[in-house]
Amino acid sequence: MDGEKNAVIECQCESYPDMHLKGMLPKPELWTTDVQRKTVSSMKVFTTIMLHAWRQRREEVRHLQKVVQTLHTRSMKTRNKLHVCDTLIRVEQKRNSELQLQLKQSTLDINQVRTSCESLASTVHDLTADKMQLQTNLHQREKEYAELEEISNQTKRELFGSLMQQRNLQHELCDRQRVAQKLQSENEQLISEVVIMEGKEAKTKKAQEWYQREMARKDELIRTMNGEIASLVEKPKS
Repeated sequence: MDGEKNAVIECQCESYPDMHLKGMLPKPELWTTDVQRKTVSSMKVFTTIMLHAWRQRREEVRHLQKVVQTLHTRSMKTRNKLHVCDTLIRVEQKRNSELQLQLKQSTLDINQVRTSCESLASTVHDLTADKMQLQTNLHQREKEYAELEEISNQTKRELFGSLMQQRNLQHELCDRQRVAQKLQSENEQLISEVVIMEGKEAKTKKAQEWYQREMARKDELIRTMNGEIASLVEKPKS
């Protein structure tokens, strides 16, 4: 601004070479009083205008300096923000790369899990089919077991009946054996009596015949009892 003021003053001096710079006034000897007065008034007006212009220029320069300072401050802030943003972008790019790697790994893991799930689903399907088959077999075995249990119970009942029948036959056999032994003893007793009677010849013929008939009857009864005993002995075996 000072340079511009000096330049304006120098230009005015060059236009009026007869004027000197001291007080911006013409020499007294070159002008009349009116001209001098007008010149002084003009110079005052010019000086006032120039001072006002300089003040305005100074205010503008100050304003421009403030604007420049503000822009510089904003530029520094913007530069710092750009640096921070650049740093954040690099960090985010690094994080993005890490996330992409994690995404790839997660995709691989998901594919492995999907393959495992499909394998498990196939295994579960096979196990379900095996379970159904085992349930069918179990139902069939339970049915067979029920039938076998019924047969076993029937066999037990028949065996119990056979044992009871065998026991009854055993008792009957013992009774028949006792009767046979008794008859055998009586027969032997009769034979002894016959022998005694024949040896002594003291008995009559009628008594002898009676003894003979009685012996024949006892022999027949013994044969019948022996046959029944034999049949009783053979029956449990069959």
